[in-house]
Amino acid sequence: MTLLAELLQQYVTASEAENAIQEAINAQLENTPHRLVNTVTGRLCDRGAQMIAFKMSAKYKELFSLTMKHRDLRMERIEKAVEMYFRCVMLSHRWEENEPLLRDIQDKDIYELNPVGGIAKLQSFCKTARGAGYLWAWVDTCCIDQITM
Repeated sequence: MTLLAELLQQYVTASEAENAIQEAINAQLENTPHRLVNTVTGRLCDRGAQMIAFKMSAKYKELFSLTMKHRDLRMERIEKAVEMYFRCVMLSHRWEENEPLLRDIQDKDIYELNPVGGIAKLQSFCKTARGAGYLWAWVDTCCIDQITM
């Protein structure tokens, strides 16, 4: 075998790398709530928005590059990177008056909302989650569409 052939065997194609990562994303999101608050942007995201955020992140670019360069990269390593990115923290609590609902935060930055009542609690929770290294947060009052329940 030539040196070039040996080098080529160490790499995977872009589509192979992308497919392996997408497979891990799909498996991870299968067990994740449909809506989560991005603790950095303060915006509510559905699964599509979560995938877009990941694919635009430095973490994705690094994982993609590593996956292409190392054919023997184990799926477990890809799954672990995806799991770390999409892990979320959940807040389920006793509902009080003026808890923020889905309609109150949809298409808004929670950090720009007036910090009163339940909004202040939501902002504090998301800031604490972000400080602990969680990009995603779920809150029972506002991540569930209570109208369709």
